[in-house]
Amino acid sequence: MPQLLRKTEAGTSEHMQSAEYLAQSGDLQWFALLREVAENNANNLSYLDDAAELGGDRMLPTLLSLLSSPDREFNGNNCSYGYRLHRITRWRVDIARPIKKS
Repeated sequence: MPQLLRKTEAGTSEHMQSAEYLAQSGDLQWFALLREVAENNANNLSYLDDAAELGGDRMLPTLLSLLSSPDREFNGNNCSYGYRLHRITRWRVDIARPIKKS
């Protein structure tokens, strides 16, 4: 699958299915590749979602960088996605904190 992701054109069915498969594998060795694909194709929410699914909190710095990008098309179309990812990440951090006993 990683070879297919590297060799096929972004946006094609094969490319998108390969990214989704790697994200669902749960194997963090593919995160750097998925993050790179997401950065290079930031206007395609599927790639951002795949990288965030696999990397979780590791994707947040990349997403914040993309949100501050001067590319207005990305900002206008994908800010709601960034907000949703931020809320998911924040929720995951909150549930990981131990509850203080009174």
